[in-house]
Amino acid sequence: MSGRLFYALDRMPRVALADRLPSVRLPSVPLGAAPIRFGTEPMPPDAMPKGGDHTARLEAASAWLVGQCGAYAPLRARFVASYFAWIATEIAAHWDELAARLARFGGLYAPEDWTWSALRPLPRALVPEPVDFAFWDGAALTAILLGETKAPENVPAIRLAPGDLGTGLGARLPDAWGGFWGGEILPVTPFRRPIPPAESDQMSIVISST
Repeated sequence: MSGRLFYALDRMPRVALADRLPSVRLPSVPLGAAPIRFGTEPMPPDAMPKGGDHTARLEAASAWLVGQCGAYAPLRARFVASYFAWIATEIAAHWDELAARLARFGGLYAPEDWTWSALRPLPRALVPEPVDFAFWDGAALTAILLGETKAPENVPAIRLAPGDLGTGLGARLPDAWGGFWGGEILPVTPFRRPIPPAESDQMSIVISST
C-alpha cells in the first residue's frame, strides 16, 4: 500500500485541486516503506512543550494527539494515555539494554528518548471511512476501533473494550510493535525545527466552493 493517509477528520471534505481557490492543508501522512513513528515528523510549533524535560514532552505529545481526537472523545483520550503508559513499560523492561546502546554518547541521550521511536497513532484516520486510530508499520495499516466504530474493509483492525484501556493494553497490541527501537540507530525527537518542503513536494488541497 502506498499513497497518503488523511487523519484528524470525521470525513473527507469535498475537495478539488484548483489554483484560484484558497488552499487548505489537511492533516495527512505519506505511506511509504518506513514506519510512521513519533519522530518521523516534527511537532508543529504551536504544540511544542513549554518545558524541556521528558515529562513536559510527553504532556505536549499527549495533548497534541488528544486534540486530534475530536470533541467529546473520552475513549480516544484514554487510549492515548494507555498507549504512552505501554511505551513507558516497554522501555522500563529493557532499560539496561537501551542505556547501553546510548552510553557512548556521554549522556546526550537517555533511554526514555526511545519513546519517540514507537509507532505514532493517527487519530480519526480515513481508511477510507474514519477509524479511531490507525498505525502504519511500513508495510500495512492497522486500525484501532473503540466502542461501536465500524470495522473497515481490507484493513486489519483491533477492537478494544473500555476495560482494555489500561495496563492490559499491551496484551492486545501486535507483538511486532514491541521493541520499537529496533532498526533505529538513535532516537529521533519530534521536538525539532521543521524543514520546509520543496515547492514541488507540496500538495495544494482546497475545499470546493460547489
